[in-house]
Amino acid sequence: MKLKKAVISGLVSGVLYLASAGTLMAETLTKSLVSSWLESQPKVEAFGDKHDGELSQYNANMKDQSSPAMAYKQGIIGLKASNLYAEFDDIVDDYGFSSPEQWADVGGQIMNAFMALEMEAQGPEMAQAMQQMQAMMQSADMKNLPPAQREMMMQSMKQGMNMYQSSQDVPQHDKDMVRPFLPKLRAMGER
Repeated sequence: MKLKKAVISGLVSGVLYLASAGTLMAETLTKSLVSSWLESQPKVEAFGDKHDGELSQYNANMKDQSSPAMAYKQGIIGLKASNLYAEFDDIVDDYGFSSPEQWADVGGQIMNAFMALEMEAQGPEMAQAMQQMQAMMQSADMKNLPPAQREMMMQSMKQGMNMYQSSQDVPQHDKDMVRPFLPKLRAMGER
């Protein structure tokens, strides 16, 4: 999956969420909300492409997030800091979202549920991969790597483990609402 496009969309939307993270409650996902969010993606991607230069400095913050929802939250900061919030608000309003924060919240829930469903589809292999990653982090080979390389690998493995762990906490309702849209979400990730 080309998570980069999803993360770019997430940046744009995620930038929106962090500023209000303390005040927003999780949406109750509906198929209508999922559909509206997916329908907004072409315009969101075009917005991201148009403003890539202004938003690129905020992309780095999104790469180190433990879940897609956290990446979406980070996106709010970039939109506000680059004075693109109002323009993005106009886009998401066209799809029935009351604010960029709501769009980002819904997007985070959708992407978390998507990741959880994809990991579930891997079955025991995913749990086994996480156990192997944990063992690798403790191995002598890891300790013998140059410090910079070891740090980079450790960060990457921790991020993967955090994403796996966060996927275990996704509400069943969210997964049920997202499941019918898996083909569209997969296609979105391949663009």
